[in-house]
Amino acid sequence: MFVLASPADTLPDPMAEGWASETFAENAGKALNQLGDRLKKGDLTAYATTPSDVLRPAALTKVYNGPDFSVQRGVIVSGKIPRPTLQTALEAVRAGFAKSGPTRLKFKVFGIAEKTTRQYVSIFGPVEGGLREINATWETRWEGGATAPVLADVRMEAYEEVLHPAPQPLFTDATGAVLPTAADVRQQYLTGTDAWRERIETFNRMFKFAYCGLAIGDADGDGLDDLFSCQNGGLPNRLFLQNADGTLRDATASSGLGLLDATQGALFLDLDNDGDQDLVTTMPSGLVFFENLGGARFQPRVKSRVAEAGYSLAAADYDGNGYVDIYVCRYHADKKDGAQLAVPVPYFNAQNGGANYLVRNLGPSKNGGWLDFDDATQETGLDTNNRRFSFAAVWDDLDGDGDPDLTVANDFGRKVCYLNDLMPSGKTRFREVAETMGLVDGGFGMSVATGDFDRDGKRDLYFGNMFSAAGSRITRQPKFRPGASEAVVTEFQHMARGNTLYLGRGDAEKPTFSDVSEPSGTAMGRWSWGAVPADINHDGWEDLLVANGYVTGRDPGDL
Repeated sequence: MFVLASPADTLPDPMAEGWASETFAENAGKALNQLGDRLKKGDLTAYATTPSDVLRPAALTKVYNGPDFSVQRGVIVSGKIPRPTLQTALEAVRAGFAKSGPTRLKFKVFGIAEKTTRQYVSIFGPVEGGLREINATWETRWEGGATAPVLADVRMEAYEEVLHPAPQPLFTDATGAVLPTAADVRQQYLTGTDAWRERIETFNRMFKFAYCGLAIGDADGDGLDDLFSCQNGGLPNRLFLQNADGTLRDATASSGLGLLDATQGALFLDLDNDGDQDLVTTMPSGLVFFENLGGARFQPRVKSRVAEAGYSLAAADYDGNGYVDIYVCRYHADKKDGAQLAVPVPYFNAQNGGANYLVRNLGPSKNGGWLDFDDATQETGLDTNNRRFSFAAVWDDLDGDGDPDLTVANDFGRKVCYLNDLMPSGKTRFREVAETMGLVDGGFGMSVATGDFDRDGKRDLYFGNMFSAAGSRITRQPKFRPGASEAVVTEFQHMARGNTLYLGRGDAEKPTFSDVSEPSGTAMGRWSWGAVPADINHDGWEDLLVANGYVTGRDPGDL
């Protein structure tokens, strides 16, 4: 006989472990969710005597106005005018939506002190002929104990609202509409990882978190971008070709790319300079290079065991020999660790991860084969600060000298930046210069992207990290790491902050970077994985699209 543990048996009790602040945060969050339910229904009499700031300011300043949406920010006048009741303040918020009220409300408690909490507030719903989204920051005061807090006062710290003058969102999920309708394709993508892990042998190395990327490129040379989808061990990688109407057709069987090996990353690129897109993939056993034979048919030509168990790839011709080279980000020190969670040491500045590799493309093989590749990591100086649990890298000319430099986003600590220098010998050497350039971001680095966000001609960097409301609360409590130095505690606090935007400063002789994440409003991107600079509204300024989210467990509150 055996007994299954209930969810309550496995969740820690913060009160029992001396973290009354987390019990307070949890119960305050429940009370805020009740407020959200009442706001949706219009039943707000419970707050008839609770004091509050105005929660939808009458004085709004328009900071952007375009055909697709407009953005306004509120003038915060807390304490300077007669304050309404919370009921009145919330009724004014509800009046900004259609009669049915807002459809989605979200509260995220990220700061906590004795009897007060700070939270991000998101309210979304229809208006006449369009959609409105409110994003605000509230400070709330509570009465009662940690187990049964009651709202006593609400003050507003920040307010922004976005109006979209159409009843449908600007972006819609088109996945189902473009994917092939074949049952095996649908089943593969609509079946969750847990279900596949119960059915596929462990030797296939199916990783429970399914860190599998994708690659976009013109595989068949018809001028349309196609999609290569990396898959977990035991499931076939798939190649989807784009039709003229934007839908996809499955060309896996004829492409030769349907390998069952666990595949974390891939890139389409012209490795042999013949004008078509070849493919390189990362697998536990190493890199596999596929030659494009034309017509979306590929042949595996080279397997490099130099970089086993790679995660993501970044490509550039770093040495100017006319052939594109590959930088391989690796996470675990041993490929056998890939199915396990990482064990970083120290947590906020880990240097015990897997070594990354620079795989140099030497061009046509001297032995009658296709192409030759070798390991140029140590020779070029890229073995410095090279074991930092790397997730992603990007090549870009940061110092304006005409050659590609390299920036690496690392989990559990500092990012790394290498400037590309041509030595007197004619060989390329990289200098690790992150700290001297001001790149001291210590967040959980998942991605890095470059752009010129302020249009000053200098390259800027945006790191996708992880925002954690729980981390922001806990690291600011007196009992957090009581024996640690202030510098160490600050490192932990920074890790929970979120994304980081660095603007390029200085000049070509001495490029530097300045952290503008907070004033630019780009820090809180939730649990971010990747970001893409793109001019979404065609106004000449690069915008940011950020992908975020994680596994939804019993408590999704910190996603």
